[in-house]
Amino acid sequence: MLQNIRDNVQGVFAKVIIGLIIIPFAAFGIDSLLGGGGVVDVAEVNGEKITNFELQQGMAMYKRQLLNRMGENADPALLEDALIRDQVLDRLVQEKILLQRASEESIGLGVRQVDQAIVGMQQFQENGQFSVELYQNILRGNGYTPAFFKQLMLREMTIQQASAAVSNPQFVTEVELAALAAIVGEKRSYRYMLLPLEINEQLQVSDDQVSDYYQQHLAEYQREEQVLLDYIEIKKQDFYQAVDEQLLIEAFAEEMEDFKGSEQRRASHIYIEISDARTEQQARAQAQELLLLLQGGASFAELAAERSDDPGSSTAGGDLGFSQGDTFPDEFEQALFALELNAVSEPVQTDDGFHLIKLTEIKAVEQPVFAERKELIRQRIQSATANTEFITVLDELRDYVFNADDLNDPASDLKLTVQSTAWLSKSDNAAVFANTLVRNAAFSEEVLIARNNSEVIEITADHFIVVSVKDYRAAEPFPLAEVEAEIKILLARELSMAALQQTAQELIVQLDAGESIESLAQANNYQWQLEIDKLRNSIDVNPVLLEQAFSTSAINVYGSVYLEDGSLAIWRLEKTSAGTIATLSEREQRALAQEINRIYASRDMALYLMSIRQSAEVELY
Repeated sequence: MLQNIRDNVQGVFAKVIIGLIIIPFAAFGIDSLLGGGGVVDVAEVNGEKITNFELQQGMAMYKRQLLNRMGENADPALLEDALIRDQVLDRLVQEKILLQRASEESIGLGVRQVDQAIVGMQQFQENGQFSVELYQNILRGNGYTPAFFKQLMLREMTIQQASAAVSNPQFVTEVELAALAAIVGEKRSYRYMLLPLEINEQLQVSDDQVSDYYQQHLAEYQREEQVLLDYIEIKKQDFYQAVDEQLLIEAFAEEMEDFKGSEQRRASHIYIEISDARTEQQARAQAQELLLLLQGGASFAELAAERSDDPGSSTAGGDLGFSQGDTFPDEFEQALFALELNAVSEPVQTDDGFHLIKLTEIKAVEQPVFAERKELIRQRIQSATANTEFITVLDELRDYVFNADDLNDPASDLKLTVQSTAWLSKSDNAAVFANTLVRNAAFSEEVLIARNNSEVIEITADHFIVVSVKDYRAAEPFPLAEVEAEIKILLARELSMAALQQTAQELIVQLDAGESIESLAQANNYQWQLEIDKLRNSIDVNPVLLEQAFSTSAINVYGSVYLEDGSLAIWRLEKTSAGTIATLSEREQRALAQEINRIYASRDMALYLMSIRQSAEVELY
């Protein structure tokens, strides 16, 4: 979740959110989670402990970050605890040092600043507005409460503020700006002529040339090691049975009985948070005080804006949107559905605070027809009735394959089917190798070398597979006969490119003798072009030629370079002009000054971190 936030957040707090991903925070509520005992320490920083719980949670968050980056084909080897433990612990130590330094310098932030940061995060917005429902759903789906997430934000924003004191913007001199502007704003003009590559099919490539090339490039024509697999695939849907039409009708009727009176209710709330600064008793008392004000005629929307601890809904008069009974915590939902329209509840306690709930709108939910629900009901019944047999067979399969020499006996006993693959290499992602876990299992020592069956691998909750190596083929060169045609084409291309290079050299001789590109291009039916005043980051020109133009200082000297499509360009630099401040807009000048400041800030922060780390007393256990 936090990785997704990182991908989408913009603006002032971007670095704050990135920090939340990079540096895991687990120091809140640890005692309650661990039951108050048995805490194991992994490090001590200036007398302050870092627990194993913090380290484990940090490693879990770091793994999630890697998985989000790499996708479903992530290499499990990169997620090994042994590989990431020291890296995560080092980050935790650095975080602890920075927080300690912030405390020493009395650096702190208010709750309102954190609220404003959360409201501004794009990941929690719909149609440009903060969505309370989206905010709560994202946090709930990832095991975070709003209070805990605020604590994460507060800690990282504190670190960010402390860091800002080290890397404050510095005065950028005109000399510095001019030097950078001369580079960034530099323009170059160059002329070129294109010689297209045409593969000459008449070129004779001998068998000896093919054989020599094959021997010299044998490493490039290696067939990867391959396996031939047997496998058993088991899916819950394989156990689905036909469902009688009458049963579907009866199930729909039961649904409609529960549906009667079904409705959506729109809620507003005033939220009083239980936090380090406010005990449960104090929060309850404050909620009761606000209820008395409401009963005395105070505006719910105004009190929500002024007193609610929910940053998103407070800006909308406390509005949370609609619920059909499953959006909010159970205590909240029960109170909401017990209210009369426009009534306000007594203080309702949830895990992290108290709510005064107001029912602002009731909307009936339109009853579906049988045709709309039929297939969904069928799938639900099939899934439910297949579940027991599916789980039973799955458990038996796990036991059978663990003790069996191959997959034939387990398949026979469980009335399953053994299937076989074609030859598969590690780079294949077809068939069963579409899943990285299967690929890794097939080439593991246990399966490939010891020739044991793999474990039963979970593809999804309803899809499992077990594999066994039927045959193995070590890495070896492809036979010459299989690659001969490919080599002939390659050699013909190389010979054609060499001939093209020879033509280019002859043309350059003529150009050096005084011929113009224009006349030679016309005589040989080549294309030519003059590019005028191009910047380093110009995107409307060929990048290879642009790089060539900015890699030389020689004016009017002809050279040649191959382009991506194999064609050859004869080119020369015509003119250069250094950039100046005067040629840059105010916005571009500000951007240059910011870039200089960024470089200085990065340098200063690195030196600062090195300094405080060296002066800290750090002990790793």
